[in-house]
Amino acid sequence: MKNLIIIIGLFLSYFVGISQDWTPIQQGEVLNYSINDTVPFTSIFVDSVATVNSEKVYYLNKSIQECLECDTANYPWWVYNIYLLNQPSILLSKIVFKSDLSYNLVRDSLKYSIHPYAHVNDTWIFDSVNNVTAVLVKAKDSTVFNTNDSVKYISLSNSESIIISKNFGILSFPFINGVNGILLGVEGRDIGFVTPKFKDFYSFGVGDVFEYHRLSFSYLLFSEFVKYKIDKREEYGNTIRFEVSGIKMSIDTDNGSSMDTTYSVYNDILIYQNTTTNFLNKFINEP
Repeated sequence: MKNLIIIIGLFLSYFVGISQDWTPIQQGEVLNYSINDTVPFTSIFVDSVATVNSEKVYYLNKSIQECLECDTANYPWWVYNIYLLNQPSILLSKIVFKSDLSYNLVRDSLKYSIHPYAHVNDTWIFDSVNNVTAVLVKAKDSTVFNTNDSVKYISLSNSESIIISKNFGILSFPFINGVNGILLGVEGRDIGFVTPKFKDFYSFGVGDVFEYHRLSFSYLLFSEFVKYKIDKREEYGNTIRFEVSGIKMSIDTDNGSSMDTTYSVYNDILIYQNTTTNFLNKFINEP
């Protein structure tokens, strides 16, 4: 009997561990969304939590986003893209959880309402500002990220659509110009796409060879080629240390009239330190 109780307890713990009861995002997790099913364009996480008028509110992180509607005509010729700081995500700025178990995605006066516990053919006002209604058109059991899940499909009166999941939140959500953002991975559960971090970028080891070309120009043209091999790798605490050896070729050119080429032995010690502020640990489009 004790063995049976233990087995049931383990099963329930596993079920609770993977289920989030239609919550769009969990604290401590990061959602990576893509618009082409391969390359994520934004990472979303809960930045802070508050209770406002007896309702739980998740404030979402801000990010750097390309301004697709900005006109570059008045900028220098070399400005191709304009990016804006502190922009809301595809899920807007905050999530407000309502007493009827629905939740609102909110940014300023814009509010999107989602009813995860709705039944097929149920309708509601999705966006009151733009007079968009929603209807739950299909609900079924499915496999999401290799996990048995419940999935619901929502159709909007503006011809867009939303897909939500009991275990993983919002799987698909309108982004721009009829294109949806697709959930590509969940960090914190290490499911699907996970943003590479510091140690992923410095995963190379002894015997790996690198070659670099550096070019600079003022009234002189300077060109340098460096090729080296990793001889030793050490990792201690938050620090990775490499001892490297190789060869360096330097070329100095004076307005094309003369050229001076030198060769030298290249030896160096490369030290990389992992910190919480290191840019390699940032998420997609995080400032």
